Amino acid sequence: MGTGRFCRYRIRNTLEAGSTGGVLQLVSGSDRAWATEANAAASRSAFLAEAKQQAEKQKKDDLGQGGIYLTGGYRRINSLLAAFERAGYTPAQVRDANFNFSGRADVVLETWQQVATERGYASGEATESWDMQDLGMSHDTIKAIHRVWDHFPHAVIPDNTLIRGDSEQIFSSFDGILNPERYPRGGYHNVGRTISWPGILSTTMSSPTTHNFANWKAVIWKFDVPKQDHPGRVLGSENQAEAEVTFPVSTQIKIKRVLVRNGRFARELTGEFGDKAKVIVFADILALDEFGGPPSERFPLHSIPENDPLDGAATDLVPTRGPSRGRWTSRRPPTWPSGD
Repeated sequence: MGTGRFCRYRIRNTLEAGSTGGVLQLVSGSDRAWATEANAAASRSAFLAEAKQQAEKQKKDDLGQGGIYLTGGYRRINSLLAAFERAGYTPAQVRDANFNFSGRADVVLETWQQVATERGYASGEATESWDMQDLGMSHDTIKAIHRVWDHFPHAVIPDNTLIRGDSEQIFSSFDGILNPERYPRGGYHNVGRTISWPGILSTTMSSPTTHNFANWKAVIWKFDVPKQDHPGRVLGSENQAEAEVTFPVSTQIKIKRVLVRNGRFARELTGEFGDKAKVIVFADILALDEFGGPPSERFPLHSIPENDPLDGAATDLVPTRGPSRGRWTSRRPPTWPSGD
């Protein structure tokens, strides 16, 4: 037992073998044996070994969140990502490992409940029970998945093409460039705009005429993907039949052109995309994101530092509505309806 300027203290001998016989020892400030060079080296070695073990455990836990996301967690996660967008946060802010919304948590929670209800992911009665702890758990899942993004298996994509289906809700996104009312005569229209995807982007290698998450949607995307360096990953093995490839928040997409099925173009490309979609989007998924690199570089595996709350909404945000799609603990998770 020693004394310091502000308190009394004890120093624990970190050597658990050798002269101590594996018994933890409490030593006083007057006992200098614990401060030898050998003890310091052993202490550092033990510290590094423990840190490595903890990092590996965290990595394993984080990777496990990918499978949870695909098997139902996407309902609350994508609702929360859309809530961040409505609250005025950009994809770049949400992807930042230091993202802290505590200054506006009440707004985010209320918006999260609204989005989940609007999209049919949960009933109004169910969302009323969601609280700050539920919100924190879901945000932790988003951070966990992105922290280990580059450790998920890299997706091998035949012909380097993917598809995705979206509902009519996306017509109001990205300044309305996908809204068929903008092109009353239908047909093909060049766009040439690069967007930053505000959520986790789910795609599939399956056919748009047979995949049940695309063949009945109002919008079908056809993505061309780089042969190398794309951020597409396989997040879990639970739904292999869906042939899903997933991309991180703020993935960069260049929309090349759109086909609006109206007028004499109403039956255009039905053999390739079916006859349900009102809009077909032809786009490129870019190799690098808006940061110029892979996501894990901004999500260090060993820690997530605190930062100051973000005050107010971002000034450069394009008004959009995000796309639709845990980190469960022993605490009760939110209740979700069955189905997608």
